[in-house]
Formats: sequence, structure tokens, C-alpha cells
Amino acid sequence: MEILRQTHYTPAPVSGGYTDRILRIDLGTHSTEIQELDPGFKQQYIGGRGYAIKLIWDGTTADTRYDSPENILVMAGGPLCNEPAFPGTGKFIVGTISPLTDTFIDSNVGGHFAPLLKLAGFDALAVTGVAAAEVILLIDADAGTLSIARAPAYDREEDSGALSYGQRLMRELNAGEWTDAVAAVTAGDGALQARCGIVNSLYYDKRRGRLRAKQAGRGGTGTVMRAKGLRGIVVRSSRSRGNGNNAGVNGIYVFPSMPEPVIGKGLLQRGKGGFLQSGINHWSRKIGATGHRQQTYKRRQQKSGNPYVVQQADC
Repeated sequence: MEILRQTHYTPAPVSGGYTDRILRIDLGTHSTEIQELDPGFKQQYIGGRGYAIKLIWDGTTADTRYDSPENILVMAGGPLCNEPAFPGTGKFIVGTISPLTDTFIDSNVGGHFAPLLKLAGFDALAVTGVAAAEVILLIDADAGTLSIARAPAYDREEDSGALSYGQRLMRELNAGEWTDAVAAVTAGDGALQARCGIVNSLYYDKRRGRLRAKQAGRGGTGTVMRAKGLRGIVVRSSRSRGNGNNAGVNGIYVFPSMPEPVIGKGLLQRGKGGFLQSGINHWSRKIGATGHRQQTYKRRQQKSGNPYVVQQADC
């Protein structure tokens, strides 16, 4: 594998579900930057979607299109994604300017990529630029290296498929062996032919003894990935998961308070208020919906007398 650019680094520890670092990569210049975040950043832009909205708003304009070099492809996980052993905690957000809508889009996807990226020392990955020739990214916490490599060519069948190509990359990075310490994201050749291309998240399921894949299917995120000349991203980290998510009391994460509402005219008008308010409203709806479901469970139990309906205190 031909390495075009390699940088050595020391992975940051996970504390309270965050590392307070973002990895920025410009494919046009083959440059890498580790951005240190102010501790207040994670309190204002909670989780993967908040990070994606903020990074893309700051780095794009109303004229940015999906294939513009300045468009940003963001992959970010929230404070609970350090440990993928529990349902839903391996989820992360893929955010970008969509080829379908010409505005911000995010799509959530599972797998081990974001948990391993977190263990490799980063809360988010932000990719800009367009590569002159197709490349892959290698984030190797075990070796302490960040590499941009020329996309290897195997055979026609493996090269054309997102899953087959990602599978080959994962095994090559780990000397032909399967391990749950390696995960990848890829986009296949189909993403070059349509604006609805998807991003695939590949990981090895040790319990089932086989490779599995999840997809970020909304908004054409895979099309953006291939438009940047990016075939795949592989991350490896054997670092202990430890207790990095214990950010609250007795193991319960306490979410920080939301910022003051930002007045805007809506996301589709590409206004800053619209971008930020969209993220705030989403989180508010999630919290509100949870409370509503809990009250609904309690009312149903009181009405039916069914002891198997979950009570509010158990939610």
C-alpha cells in the first residue's frame, strides 16, 4: 500500500464520553490537523449531529455544493458511543451538504467505526478537499499514525463493491486476521453513478464470528465521499474502553443544559440560526418524546391494570 502522507500522533483519552479533539483532513493538500476543542464546545453542540451542524455551518457557504472542495464530510459520535456493547451506543452521524437537496443532511448509522474513532482519540472526523487520485484514510491508534494512502486496486469484483473492498482493507490492515479492533466505512462504485449513494459501516462481530455492515442511507452521503476521491476509511484501536462514558453520577450521564435558543428562519434558507436551531429542536424533541412515552406507559398501565407495561420510574 502506497502511503502518500503520514503523521504520528498520541491518542487522547476518553473522559466523560469525549476526547475534545476533531481530526481534520484535506484531501486536496494531503494535510492533517488535530483540532483541540474548548471544553464548552461539547456542552453547546451535544453529540454527533450537533458537531456535524456546527462544523459544516462554519466551513461552508450558501454557494457550497456537494462536490465543492470546501464541502465537509463529517463523521461524529456522541458521548455514549465509546462502548458498542449496548444497543444503539455504536451509532454515529454522517453529515454533509447533500447532492439531493443542496443543504445540510445527516444520516445515522451503526457499527464500531465511531466507537473505535473515539478510542483512537477523536470525537469527529471532518474531511474536506478533493483528491487528485482516489485515496483511503488509515487511522491507527495502535501505531499512533494518521495516513493518507493511494487507494489499492485488487481485482475488478472486489474493487467495485463497497463491502468487498472494505473487507479487503480491514484484513490487510490487520495482517489478514479478523478483529473487532478494526472497522471501516466505504462507498462503492454505484455512488459515482447516482446522487443517492450510501456510506457503509463495516465491522467484525466477534460474537457471531462474521463481518457485518450497516448503512447511512439518507441524503447521498456516499456520493459526497466518492466525489472527494475517498474510497474508504479504516480505523484501528485496541485501547481499553475503560470507564470513559461515566460522565455523571453512579454511571448515569447527565446531559448539560442547552444553549439559549437561536432565532432563525429555517434550515432550508441556509441561515445560521436555522442550522443551529435545527439541532436544538431535534434534541428537545428527543427529550420531550421520551417524557411523553413514559407518561403514556403509566397512563396505559393505570387504565388496563397490566403489570407488564413499563412504569414511568422504570424508563
